[in-house]
Amino acid sequence: MKLRVNRTALLDALLMVDNVVPSRSPKPVLLGVMLYTDGDALRVFGTDLDISVDCGVSGAEVLEDGRLVVQADRITGIFRESADEVLSLEGDQQKCVITGSDCRYKVYCLDIDQYPAVARPSRPAGLELGLDDFKQACRQVVFAAAKESSRYAINGILFELKGKKLALVATDGRRLARRRLSVTVSGDSPFSQQRVIVPPKALALVERMDDGDVVNIGLDGSRIVISSGEIVITSNLVEGTFPKYEDIIPTDYPRRFQISTSALASAVRRAALLTTEQAKGIKMSLANDMMVLSSRAPEAGDAEVRLPVPGVGEPLDIGFNPQYLLEPLRLVASETVQMELGEPDRPAIIKAEPDFLYVVMPINLG
Repeated sequence: MKLRVNRTALLDALLMVDNVVPSRSPKPVLLGVMLYTDGDALRVFGTDLDISVDCGVSGAEVLEDGRLVVQADRITGIFRESADEVLSLEGDQQKCVITGSDCRYKVYCLDIDQYPAVARPSRPAGLELGLDDFKQACRQVVFAAAKESSRYAINGILFELKGKKLALVATDGRRLARRRLSVTVSGDSPFSQQRVIVPPKALALVERMDDGDVVNIGLDGSRIVISSGEIVITSNLVEGTFPKYEDIIPTDYPRRFQISTSALASAVRRAALLTTEQAKGIKMSLANDMMVLSSRAPEAGDAEVRLPVPGVGEPLDIGFNPQYLLEPLRLVASETVQMELGEPDRPAIIKAEPDFLYVVMPINLG
């Protein structure tokens, strides 16, 4: 391999790929990234065997084809610290030599024969939508996925296509977040025939995609492929069956009202200031067109915050974990949200535009 490459362009690709390169592994070769040429283009690939990222590099002049595997932190450090706009790179399967105007590095390569096979990334047809919309949707659901669970399927995010609407759903058993998106569907999209569960780490990578305005989502066997511009993310799917989440979304609540997103978030934060590890909850009291948020901890004191809520309906006292109320309010863009409440032992609903729904279980304040 022999090439001249724009330092910033290759560094951007390395930083993207570094997100999936493990810091430790029983297979030391996985600590590396593969640089390979594809015609007159340079690409960078990294994987932890569950998720892989393949990035094209703009501004590369390929003088000689080839591929090599080099330890990720070493080559990333070289390209991060260099002051040159363009660097020369020449290497084979034993060594990689990087040369700048005032520096020269010889880095020993990892055994390419032990590295997972890399082919030109596939981009199977499926769904197409705006990248910014997809990023926002991922942010609005990933936080609600289970971090640890014996029910392995809820450690992932459900992708469910109905007509031209894609629903992303995540739950940890205590709260549930769903965001629907309008998508363009290819005629033979496999999403029309099956629901799939995607690891949160794969969707967290979407936030770092900044190449292109449109994202394509397809399936390649038991893997999902998410691509935008010259970035391709491939991930194994989560095995198992996602819960029938529709069954836990109430539809018969008598209390429904609009409330300012920022005002509600501020009131929850202030009411939670005197909570403790032993008394984490806040009480939401509704009566006479007023919401009162309060907390009480024997060793800390009492807090009470009042918020006008016209048309609140029947009185209600209900307890919540304040963090579970704040997380969705931070992630919605609309100025107001709709709250729907039933009885003290039934979950609350928060709805926001565009097409965001959040369900949170109450807690017993004793």
